[in-house]
Amino acid sequence: MDETSQDLVRFDSYDQVSDALRPELAARFDKLYKSIESYVDGSFGDVDPRHAAVAVQILKELGRLYRVYDRPQTVVEGFTEEQVQARIADAVSAAVNQARIEWELARQVQGGVDRDRVRELVRRAS
Repeated sequence: MDETSQDLVRFDSYDQVSDALRPELAARFDKLYKSIESYVDGSFGDVDPRHAAVAVQILKELGRLYRVYDRPQTVVEGFTEEQVQARIADAVSAAVNQARIEWELARQVQGGVDRDRVRELVRRAS
C-alpha cells in the first residue's frame, strides 16, 4: 500500500476523503486548464471548438468538485411571504410619509413656517 492509500484508510467518512482530495484534484484541473488556455483565449489564432469544449468541461468539473451546482443542504429560516409583504408595505408607507413631510415643509417655507404643523407632521411620521 502506498503512502496516499494509507492516509485514505484513516479517514472516517466520505466527506473527509472528499475534503482531503479536493485540493489535489483542483490543482490538477488548474494545470490542465492552463495547458489549453492559450488555445482558448485566441493567443494562437482562431479558437478550435474542441479546445473550447474541453475548457468548458474542465470548468464544469471544477464547479462540481466544489459543489457549486448543488442546492444548499440546510434551509435558512427567513421571513414568510406575508412578513416580506408587510415589511415592503411599511417601507413604502414610511417613504410616502417622508415625502409628505418634505412637501409640507417646502410649502410652509414658501408661505411662512408653521412650526406647530411641522412638529405634528414629524410626530406622525415617527
